[in-house]
Amino acid sequence: MVNLKPITAKKTGEKKKNTWGMIITLFIAIMFLGSTIGYIFYSENQDNNNEIQTYKDYKFIQTDYGWQTNTDYGQIATTYLPQDVKEIECNCVFLNYQNMQTSKVYVIAMSENEKVAANELLKNLQFTNIQLACLPENANNDECANLPLKSCENANETMIIIFNEKNLISEEENMSKLIEGRINFDNGCLTLEGKDLIKAADKSIYKIFGVQ
Repeated sequence: MVNLKPITAKKTGEKKKNTWGMIITLFIAIMFLGSTIGYIFYSENQDNNNEIQTYKDYKFIQTDYGWQTNTDYGQIATTYLPQDVKEIECNCVFLNYQNMQTSKVYVIAMSENEKVAANELLKNLQFTNIQLACLPENANNDECANLPLKSCENANETMIIIFNEKNLISEEENMSKLIEGRINFDNGCLTLEGKDLIKAADKSIYKIFGVQ
């Protein structure tokens, strides 16, 4: 009977130790769960702060880099939504992601607006070798002095992308009207024309990545 007291005290001490261990473990679990839920709630609130638009099965989120969405070929970022570029004419049946796969591309963009539109398009494509070029008819321009001369006739050798800022007049039902832009893709040569070349660039992006 004398040995019962120390044995009882030992078991009580072990119980207290186990109880404190469980309390500490539970406290850590609650803290971890609370921080996880807080992070999820914060992330959802951050997403909710950005405007979201939908087009077909695509969800567009407005960010500091423009309207972003995911496609089968990767993420894209554009200035305009697909519904904003419907008026851009597009003769581009064969303009798709597969036909834009090339290691080198010559880009012809002379004015500041043309260069901005070129950047809009090229930032979404994974060309590893981009070379500025000039049209043969502009060979005497100062900015073309050290640039190669390229046109759609050279497209069988590599990809050619031409930006041409100008007014476009469309003749429909014996009436002339100014149109926003026009895209043409033929045999490796992509031409974007018009006054709003950013819209033409975005329309090309949507065609290439299968959004439209």
